[in-house]
Formats: sequence, structure tokens, C-alpha cells
Amino acid sequence: MATLNSELPKTIVLKLYIAGDTLKSRITIANLKDICQNDLKSHCQIEVIDLTKHPEMAVNYNISALPTLTKELPLPVRTLIGDLASKERVLIALNIMKADEGTNSAGQAKDHHEHKVDYEKLLEENARLKSENASLRKMLRKNNG
Repeated sequence: MATLNSELPKTIVLKLYIAGDTLKSRITIANLKDICQNDLKSHCQIEVIDLTKHPEMAVNYNISALPTLTKELPLPVRTLIGDLASKERVLIALNIMKADEGTNSAGQAKDHHEHKVDYEKLLEENARLKSENASLRKMLRKNNG
């Protein structure tokens, strides 16, 4: 679970770099507008930069993948690549929301043992999912064969 930082800055300056008027670009713009209107209470100033029209900006701003979102203000500058589908991921990456995964249920910092338990649970879940995947593949081969 994550929580919004206690105070939103007056203005959050965002630049979104896209490649033309594509479905992915339109989805990313819509996701960003939704986040700004619903989660950031319209504290956003958004500039959309189409690198097909301004390719020099990719070099000038070191943009190597698209779509790329940068938070210019407030400092520090933050960068996020992708379609911005996960609001929580976007807000955490832009340092607007705090990720709470480093705390336990009491809100205290997790110690080494608690992190180890979390890791072991993830390993168990990974093994279970691999086994389930293998079973499903076996069933598919049986049905298709």
C-alpha cells in the first residue's frame, strides 16, 4: 500500500515525450490527464512533446524510450517510461506518493528478518505459479494434440 505525500506542491511540471499520434500515445496522454485531474487535484502543468515532429529533443533531453514522462518541478527531476497505466507506480516514481513496502503493519521499518520472510513468501508464490503454468501448458498440449 502507498500513501500520498502530505502536501502536494502548487504546481507539478510534467513533460510527456511521445512518438506521433498513435493509440499508445493517446492512451498514455489519457492516463496522465486522469492522474492529474483525479489524484493530483489538477496541480499539473503538462507539456506533450511529439518526437516525430521534434527529433532533436530526444538527443537534447536524453530520451531513449517512449513514451517517457519527466517531472521537471518540483525538483528533483524524475523520469518514468511506459504508458502510465498504474497510477500508484506513476505517483511513487514521481515522488508524489510514498511507497510503504519498507514498513510493517505497525508502520515501523521492517527489520532484516521481516524482509527475509517477505522474500521467502515471494519465492513460494513464484514456485506455485511456475507449477501452475507447467500444469496449464501440459493441459493445453493434451487438448491440442
